[in-house]
Amino acid sequence: MPIAKERIEMRTVVPLVRSLTPHDRGPTTLEFDVPALPDDATPPVFIGVRLTGGDPTIVSESADRLISAGVSAELRLERIEPSGGVPVELQGSQRVGVGQQASIPLSADGIASGLFAFDADATTMHDAGLSSEKSAFRELAFCYSNTVQPGRYRLTIRFDRNAEALTAANAQLLVAYTYKGK
Repeated sequence: MPIAKERIEMRTVVPLVRSLTPHDRGPTTLEFDVPALPDDATPPVFIGVRLTGGDPTIVSESADRLISAGVSAELRLERIEPSGGVPVELQGSQRVGVGQQASIPLSADGIASGLFAFDADATTMHDAGLSSEKSAFRELAFCYSNTVQPGRYRLTIRFDRNAEALTAANAQLLVAYTYKGK
């Protein structure tokens, strides 16, 4: 049984999505919980966008356009502790050759210069009601962290260059566990 859109938008546990509007230019702050996974006490998590549609080809083409658009964002992720926020180091991706990418730390200003193809963990997305066999999905990342301690987190994100491409593509902000190959 599908989960109502309103209920999905209210999730405060990873994985989660939020709709984006043309007015989302200023910083957006989102607090959420990251529980440990049964097979990973410190799971990898990524921050990006999700595209959804009925036609896989159209969704894939839309994702390719977003990657080419050079949408950038400023991101800060903090683990919320009693003593205050503790910054989490985030990684991005940089092209190093034809069809090759390298993992690099985001700069101190938290700028992610673009989106890159990434895959969310299908099981946790399905369990959260965020995927369905009736729809096509593509995930793109601004950044990720390979080991996230269970706990409460605060994400601050400000979309920068070419942000209008996100709303034109009906993209949703996505915080999800990273797919881990078997």
